[in-house]
Amino acid sequence: MDENTDSMTPAEELKHMRELYGMKRSEFCEHFGIPLRSLQHWEIGDRKPAPFLVFLIRKVYDLEQENKYLQECIDTLDRQNDELKALIKSQANTQ
Repeated sequence: MDENTDSMTPAEELKHMRELYGMKRSEFCEHFGIPLRSLQHWEIGDRKPAPFLVFLIRKVYDLEQENKYLQECIDTLDRQNDELKALIKSQANTQ
């Protein structure tokens, strides 16, 4: 994650996580299977989510970011592989 969340309340951290995703409440709820009313109550602070829930959402975010990075690496390698194949083919055609 991009900043230290240790000093945040569970409500602040959930809102922060939602903002990192760039999602509206409804989108965030759909992504994680959370009832919208629950998230609303958690974010305004009149109810507290279970600590494990915040932990799991944080872990999912971290894994999704890692997967995104790995997919970008795979895409780069695929492009480089295609370029090398094209170069080899063009060199074989000139011989």
